Amino acid sequence: MTVLGKRPGEDVSDRIRRYSSYFTKQLNAIDAMKSSNDRDSSIMYRKSLYVCLLSSLARGRYGQEQRKDRQHFLQLVSDFSDWAERDRVSTVQLHYTLTKNKTLRAEAPESLVLRVAEKVRAMQPGNVYPVPAVDDEIDYYSNMVCSTSPKVKNLISGSRMQSLLYDYRCHLVHEFRSPGYGIEMTGDGEHAYYHSYINREPGWELVFPLGLFKQICKSCVKNLKQYYLAEGVNPYARYRFLDLRQ
Repeated sequence: MTVLGKRPGEDVSDRIRRYSSYFTKQLNAIDAMKSSNDRDSSIMYRKSLYVCLLSSLARGRYGQEQRKDRQHFLQLVSDFSDWAERDRVSTVQLHYTLTKNKTLRAEAPESLVLRVAEKVRAMQPGNVYPVPAVDDEIDYYSNMVCSTSPKVKNLISGSRMQSLLYDYRCHLVHEFRSPGYGIEMTGDGEHAYYHSYINREPGWELVFPLGLFKQICKSCVKNLKQYYLAEGVNPYARYRFLDLRQ
């Protein structure tokens, strides 16, 4: 393998197109994987590959720095994905955390505690709720907690969809399991949603369906290609290549 992914006679535009074609090929390969008899395991395997692909794209865009995997993953999703719901804040996550953590609840504005509690109470068991039907954009909460404690601000930020997706990614990569008990209603849905379990606490599960992972990856590959072409940047420059002939 050659240093910096360079091949004789190639210019930067050629390398960008080769880079993009490589990841498009990998996306198609993941999408074409045959399902095993265990549907849940098959979905988990494909999700695991999708998040590995996202981490690789983040490495190419932002480089490798120790302990910045989370920051780079979130930055990639924020800067290059077409996921419209990425900055919505999970009402259910906020409510559960504030209910369990008395210290955080005491530091949070009363208006915040009441709003998330009322919204969760209004959700009817047995229904499926897409994220936009339940969750507000982060700007709404940023204005509400502008003078509150850093811990509450971190809770808001950590309850964004993209932050929860990274937490989901960590379960896949480091524990080889999908977190929670959410049911994948279909294999190709592109929007996150909540569904309920009767007589189980907590009663609501947030589901990131397989199709959402695929769509985020596809949009990142497409938008990164446009970025590299516009900036004239070699996408291989931040990867470390070894010449095995040495």
